[in-house]
Amino acid sequence: ADGVELYPASVRACRDAVADLGDRVRVTEGDATALAAADGSYDAVFGYHVLHHCPDWRDAVREAARVLRPGGRFY
Repeated sequence: ADGVELYPASVRACRDAVADLGDRVRVTEGDATALAAADGSYDAVFGYHVLHHCPDWRDAVREAARVLRPGGRFY
């Protein structure tokens, strides 16, 4: 699983929270409206406490759709 957090302090906190999962989870600094992932990279995208923080939440939804494979789900 890959996690994306906007702020460095949040990245550190998330990494600490999932440290027991080892290399199965990766948390990086990034922006939900401009993900580093290639088109169609994921089967699912979870936006947990994200959209209400985005000045234009539609950009984040579009970006989630871009990185989803055909038939993928946005939760």
